[in-house]
Amino acid sequence: MFSNSAPSARLQRGWRPTVTLRVVAGIAVAAATIATTAPAAGAAGFTPSSAENVVHDSNQQTIIDTFNGINAFRASKGLKPLTFSVPISAISQKWSDTMAATDTFSHNPDYVTGAPEGYVAASEIIAARWDRSGQGLVDQWINSAPHNAIMSRPDMTTVGIGVAYTDGNFSTPKRYAAYGTANLFRYNSSPAGTYTSPADYFAGRPPLVKPGDLLAIDTRTGVLWDYGNKSATGRKSIFSSGYAPVKEHFNVDWNADGVADILTQWKSGNLSVSFGSNNGTLSAAKVIGQGWGSYDVAVGKFTKTDKYPSIIAKGSDGYLWNYSNLYGTGINGRTLKGSGWNALGVSLLDWDKDGSLDILAKDSAGKLLLYRTDGYGSFKSEARQAIGSGWGSFSVQSIRDYAGAGTQGLIARDASGRLYYYGTGRGAWVPRHYIGAGWLPMNIAG
Repeated sequence: MFSNSAPSARLQRGWRPTVTLRVVAGIAVAAATIATTAPAAGAAGFTPSSAENVVHDSNQQTIIDTFNGINAFRASKGLKPLTFSVPISAISQKWSDTMAATDTFSHNPDYVTGAPEGYVAASEIIAARWDRSGQGLVDQWINSAPHNAIMSRPDMTTVGIGVAYTDGNFSTPKRYAAYGTANLFRYNSSPAGTYTSPADYFAGRPPLVKPGDLLAIDTRTGVLWDYGNKSATGRKSIFSSGYAPVKEHFNVDWNADGVADILTQWKSGNLSVSFGSNNGTLSAAKVIGQGWGSYDVAVGKFTKTDKYPSIIAKGSDGYLWNYSNLYGTGINGRTLKGSGWNALGVSLLDWDKDGSLDILAKDSAGKLLLYRTDGYGSFKSEARQAIGSGWGSFSVQSIRDYAGAGTQGLIARDASGRLYYYGTGRGAWVPRHYIGAGWLPMNIAG
């Protein structure tokens, strides 16, 4: 038998701040310092957190309103408008989601990590409200001298914006309805992923594959299908042939540009990536590694300092490795993470929603064991908790965003070919979702 055991306003700005707090009529305002640091490479993906109180509604209009409000304010002072950065917005969104998921209000201690390289100045402002008004966020910043000063900086050139919603209201004084983050950067030349406005970005042709889409290869025909997310119906063909000799494949934003890519592990041992684009196409597969045929792999940002997704790989000898992806283009060395993993299947998932990916290991007895990490590449020293039993006949793959932005869970197929989605909350399973039957001949993406 299968078991899924245990299965409006506030604002702040700066980086690593020393905070002075004052509360006026239910509005909290905190001031802090601006950060200017050396350039860093890369860009974080849209990978928000998930918790029971987070509401996964579309935030596009609030982001557009916030962006327009900032630039209207700058125009009133005779300043040039800011452009909109997709990679920086990924950082902003992740932090807004973190605040919303944890009922906290504080600065991102490392918001420059993941920003496109070449920046010469950076700052952060945050706010929280009991409504979803983008202009309301901007008005809070305008009415606070330190935040006003940041938006008034003539040298800033681009901004990233992230907004997260919760079920909070006036009866939940520590949980606001919306959390907003804006990260202003200065570049001497526009980095990749820069748009005139978020409206231009959102109006673009949808990518061929989106984050959270369930991908599966029909092993009889070699067709790669996209079944969409939990709310989708039907399917579409991504590649009409040629994918039968695939061992594993992954829907992942490998170069962290905000668009989904496909990482493929071929039975020949080659490892390749097809890069997605905003014009609705996927590039031809680019080989980034060889000799991968004997490895079982999982993909994700294994450490908090990863600017791009990396690979956790278990060899036939039982050694567990972390292969880094330093530039969003390939593989750049490996680090040994453990031994004796021969009999364990490996998936990556942030089980306790602390912002660090953990390893879920399925043993030969069908138990699902939790190996929590500290977010910096090491396992926590603790007894390994069994978070499920009866998984022996199931094949499992982790998936993000399938049930909405920020959600995490497992795609599980039983011995008869029935497919289920097991979502997770904060250290617990949520009721499983039945996807369908007839999945035995399908190679399901991680």
